[in-house]
This record gives sequence, C-alpha cells and structure tokens, in this order.
Amino acid sequence: MSYWDTSTLGKLYLPEPDSSDFVQKAAVEPVIVTSKLTLYEMRRVAFRKESDGLIPAVTAESVLSQMEQDIGAGEIHVVEVSAAVEVEFNGIMVTCYRRTLPLPIRTFDALHLASARASVASLRCGFCTKALTIYRRSKGWNGSRTCMREQADRDAFVEWKTKADKVRY
Repeated sequence: MSYWDTSTLGKLYLPEPDSSDFVQKAAVEPVIVTSKLTLYEMRRVAFRKESDGLIPAVTAESVLSQMEQDIGAGEIHVVEVSAAVEVEFNGIMVTCYRRTLPLPIRTFDALHLASARASVASLRCGFCTKALTIYRRSKGWNGSRTCMREQADRDAFVEWKTKADKVRY
C-alpha cells in the first residue's frame, strides 16, 4: 500500500510521457491510497487538459468515470478529510513553521501529507508527495529512518519528481 498524490495518480488516467511506468507500478500495488482532495484536483486536471487540447474533447468525464470505477473496485482507497487528518495537518503546520528556519508548505501538499499520515502507518515512499519529503527533512530523518526502500528508490524518486514538477497542471 502506498499513498499517491494527484500528480502521481493522474498519470494512470491522463497520458503523460512516463504514464506507462506508473501503470506498471500500480499493477503491483495491492491498494493505492489517496485523499478525497485528489478527486477534486483530478476533476480540475482532467477538464484543464481537455480545454488545453491535451486530451480529446469530451473525454474528461470518461477519465473521471474510470477513476470512480477503480475506487468502487477497491483498487484505490480514498481517505476522507476527517478529525484525524485535521490533527495531522495541525501538527505539520507546527513542525514546518515553528522551526528556526521555517519550511514553507502549500496547503494541499500538507493535506495530502496529513491524509497519508492519518491513514497509513508505514508508507512506501517511491510515490510520496513533496510535502512528505519536506516534512521528513524538517524532522531530521535520514535514509535509515524514513520508510523509503533503498537508495536506488530515493534516487529514482528524486529524478521522477523533478520531471513531474515541470508538468503544468
């Protein structure tokens, strides 16, 4: 089980150069975990890509329908924004902003991180959000204390995320 944010999950439903890599990774995941927030973000991304001509006209609904089917089939577990998520979110704010050198974190990244922390005790972090990385650094965690699998996975994740950040949503 691993947590996938919107940019990662979107690669399964909206074509991007590295989508096939993520389809393969999803195939070996028993369950993908994501936030309810992702459903709203995916709606915006699908319609934006449609309006920008990056996907064929009038296909956003079918893309979103496929995602809903996968949720219904139990392939994707959606974490509702709950009291537990709120507690985690508040803790993340304290951790990031009460440091000597504050670590700015965007609201949606913090909500994704809070959702992951509230729902999954041990994440496989090849697909974690930037927020998770920022949070770990703020705690001073090194490779042996994070839940990342190996150095090769960390390197691959950094390379992938750098490419993913260049994609405009």
